[in-house]
Amino acid sequence: MTATNNVIWRLATGKSSRQDDPELVDLTNKVKLKFQTMDPSKPWNLLQLNSVAFAKMLRYLGLPNFLYFTKAINDKLEKEFEASEPDAGGNYIERALSEGEEDPNSRFGTADGKKYLTIELHGLFVAGTLHKNGVNYSTSKKLLMHFRN
Repeated sequence: MTATNNVIWRLATGKSSRQDDPELVDLTNKVKLKFQTMDPSKPWNLLQLNSVAFAKMLRYLGLPNFLYFTKAINDKLEKEFEASEPDAGGNYIERALSEGEEDPNSRFGTADGKKYLTIELHGLFVAGTLHKNGVNYSTSKKLLMHFRN
């Protein structure tokens, strides 16, 4: 799973990492832990998937919740956005930023352009991370829907 995310990270940022790179392993683990907090066989997880307010309550109580892992991944991506310059021939993030500058009506040119880019990158990392918790398509779709809020 780290190897797959290494390839995705390389495509997204243009940076390659070793398999044991602490940042890449941490990112992969956060995506994996996000899956674990979404295991539909556990009642707490079903409640937080259907109610962001419940997930926020879990976060407030210091209990595992997908919002914690989502924020951690978003923070890492935000650092990459800040370090990237728009470049039509660059990596995925640079191309998206370039598209947003060239065409204000594109999905990356709107006020929510970086949010849209974040959702797409989350989708790639979710797809690249193996899981054992039986998270199906509809559960993954619910996860991605929370980013729109």
